[in-house]
Formats: sequence, structure tokens, C-alpha cells
Amino acid sequence: MFFVYILYSVSIDRYYIGQTKDIPTRLEFHRLETTRYTSQTDDWELLYEESFLVRLLNPFLIKSSLW
Repeated sequence: MFFVYILYSVSIDRYYIGQTKDIPTRLEFHRLETTRYTSQTDDWELLYEESFLVRLLNPFLIKSSLW
């Protein structure tokens, strides 16, 4: 099972959309400042997650249905 997730940072007022098989591990990865975009801050909060049986080719397609 795969998950599409949306993170939000209050301090920089930005969203991040990603996909993973393991949300807790992936969130920790973001908080450890090992990615370029999410290393800007450490206050990322999980706003949304949705599970899928198969990996999405483009997780950003879900963005239009959420806003």
C-alpha cells in the first residue's frame, strides 16, 4: 500500500506533497533536514494522507481534488 501525504509548515507558510510506503519513517526523514525543500524548517505537520493500492505515477494530480 502507498500513501500520498501533504505536509504544512507554519513558519514558511508552505505545503509539501509526497508519497511513500511508510509515513512515520518518511516524516522523520523530512524532519532530519536531509531533503532540500523540507530542510528549510523543522515544523512540518501532517495535514492529509490517503492510501492507494498502487503507487501513483503523479501524486500531484490529487492536489486539484483537495483544493
